[in-house]
Amino acid sequence: MLFRAKVVVFSGLGELCITMSEREGLVRAATLAGFETMVRRYGVEPDQLFEMAGLSPVYLAEPELYMSFSRYVSLMEYSALETGNRLFGAELGLEQGLKVMGATAYGMSTSFTLREALGFLFENLTFQTTGNVIRLEVFDERAMLSSEIVVSTPHGAQQTMNHTVGLGIRMMKTFYGEAWKPIEIFFQHGVAPDEKRAYLALFGERVQFNSECSGFTFRSELLDTPLPDADPVAHKMFKRQLESLAATAPDDFVQRVESVIRVAIPKGEISLTSAAKSLALSTRSLQRKLQEQGTSFHEMVDTSRRQVAEHYISNSNLQLSQITELLGFTRLSNLTHAFKRWHGMSPSEWKKSQLELPR
Repeated sequence: MLFRAKVVVFSGLGELCITMSEREGLVRAATLAGFETMVRRYGVEPDQLFEMAGLSPVYLAEPELYMSFSRYVSLMEYSALETGNRLFGAELGLEQGLKVMGATAYGMSTSFTLREALGFLFENLTFQTTGNVIRLEVFDERAMLSSEIVVSTPHGAQQTMNHTVGLGIRMMKTFYGEAWKPIEIFFQHGVAPDEKRAYLALFGERVQFNSECSGFTFRSELLDTPLPDADPVAHKMFKRQLESLAATAPDDFVQRVESVIRVAIPKGEISLTSAAKSLALSTRSLQRKLQEQGTSFHEMVDTSRRQVAEHYISNSNLQLSQITELLGFTRLSNLTHAFKRWHGMSPSEWKKSQLELPR
């Protein structure tokens, strides 16, 4: 790839570079939209893949949960292996597009231009993932959109990078129509000759491997052309709503600790030591900071478990055994005992009492 006169670079990296190498990344379960349907096409059970990756299948039913980025990487690799499709990640991404972005998708689609849409994505990327970043680099007549994983992964992440590239291309087709094609697509990983033919069949002839990053290029003039669903008024109102929510949110540090706890709960790996390591702090510093906020790590774990339990018992059709797993409890009796401590009654009794409350 030969380019000249780079004029601007911006990305969704933000403050992540400070601590991301020292903690595990996260990704919203919404990233797996359509995953279950796709693997079943190959006669593979999604629960089997989740077990192999060390993840709870509950994530399929709860897209707003955050899961371990490294285990998501494992899930994608196992999916390619078990389905026999080495382009599994790419094909999933090409089917999904903006569907995985939740509310961020609305902010992007109502943006006036692609440049504004990507800026909105970068501003809100950490709501989607803290495991990788997306960069836009603009050269004379070409722009390059690329992605980079910024946390350690247990093994190669070929499928994850394929997935990200597929998502990006589907996003562009959503904005510019099915006929749109990138100028060039590139991947960090290498492939065998027979696998290369499969990539060329899916993406076209302009595919390169063993590149410095994974992504694609397109005509830079597209950055400043109006998007088909642009709605500046709706976009401005939506941004104000997000800013208002952020302004009334509790202390940022407490939110960060809560996020670490929420991710650790289903894995049963909740401890002061592991949380401090994830936050790049000593256990003493973590305890002191939480004490300054009028709480403690034990209180936050208990509160998070109670909130998660109440949410799923009230708002989902999950079985109590599934909720028990989601809370990191080893037995259903642990959930029952916790509920009696929180509310003085069993989970089923509490759910019944909530249904009887006046609306």
